[in-house]
Amino acid sequence: MSTKNKVLDLLESSNDYLSGEHIAGMLDVSRASVWKAIKSLQKDGYHIEAVSNKGYKIEQDFDKLTLEGIHKYLDIGCRVEVEDVVTSTNTLLAQRAAHGEKEGLVLVAGMQTKGKGRTGHTFFSPEDTGVYLSILLKPQNMSPMEATNITSMAAISACEAIEKVSGNNPQIKWINDVFLNGKKICGILTEASINMELITIDYVIMGIGFNAYAPKGGFPDDIKDIA
Repeated sequence: MSTKNKVLDLLESSNDYLSGEHIAGMLDVSRASVWKAIKSLQKDGYHIEAVSNKGYKIEQDFDKLTLEGIHKYLDIGCRVEVEDVVTSTNTLLAQRAAHGEKEGLVLVAGMQTKGKGRTGHTFFSPEDTGVYLSILLKPQNMSPMEATNITSMAAISACEAIEKVSGNNPQIKWINDVFLNGKKICGILTEASINMELITIDYVIMGIGFNAYAPKGGFPDDIKDIA
């Protein structure tokens, strides 16, 4: 991990100001290296306060999707990769799977330019307004028909996560949409590669997109009444 990422990890793990001297001591680097890392993070868009005689602190209302920020809340050993912008997390993870990627990789993005929905539809995925992720699964001894249960399990898990974080009570519109107060806030797309000769599953890509904030300018006309 680079000094820049280590500095970010420390700042995101603390609710208090951290002095440059303290950070330098913890990372065994120079204060100049810490200052350089801070400036680089600020240039990347991180809202870092710098106060004389106090140090550095990430603003509490700052909400940027980062690997360091995600790791704070994980208590399982999954492998996570975070990208600012992708075409589609499902598409990219399927490409990785086809080249032998191991099960359990989670790809998270802050924006998709070609987000995928069911039956060829798109999933509107604007910058910094949602969480878009895909998980690579390789279920053993599961038939293609049984694999359809993955979508329903994902929908239930999505509802449980929303309830835990927000206290709201979302509902599932069977089988792959999650609604809150009559509006869609989450969509799920499960795709699989099937070995037709053996009638077995090579891998499954389970994608979930959450709307966290209303996008600037609102939703497009075709979904503004339901999203």
